[in-house]
Amino acid sequence: MSDGRMVGMSARVASAAGLEADVPEAPVVDARTVDVRVGVATVAACPAADVFQQGCMSRRVLEALADKWSLLVIHTLAIGPGRTAELRRRIGGISEKMLIQTLRRLERHGFVLRRSFSEVPPRVEYALTPLGASLSEPIRAFDAWVERNMAAVVDAQRTFDGREE
Repeated sequence: MSDGRMVGMSARVASAAGLEADVPEAPVVDARTVDVRVGVATVAACPAADVFQQGCMSRRVLEALADKWSLLVIHTLAIGPGRTAELRRRIGGISEKMLIQTLRRLERHGFVLRRSFSEVPPRVEYALTPLGASLSEPIRAFDAWVERNMAAVVDAQRTFDGREE
């Protein structure tokens, strides 16, 4: 674990996802004994995952997911694997740079698998890992909730914006 990676995926998990990949086996991690560098700050170990503890590593995972692009990428990949251009077409308004950054962040946390094909021209495809797939249902439910409740949100915004301070 010298590269600081916390989450990996075994070839067995990739195979279970129907994907062929040469991915190293991830080490077993005990959150009580891990101290990971994030940028210049050190994330403290916490006895149990607790997103309300400032230094807990679980907050870093929450930060990676609490982003509109992450939510939309996971929702889109729940439909099926895709190449970068396909994903950009499906997710309106995302730049190529932001898409790649989001995919890399999700891959690092074990939610997305990048599969590279040895072809000319080179081809790369992204898919959800089993961990990412387990997130897709609550994310799709959240997206549906947002769409169902947009009228109420807009009414609340109008009420808020119209009141006198």
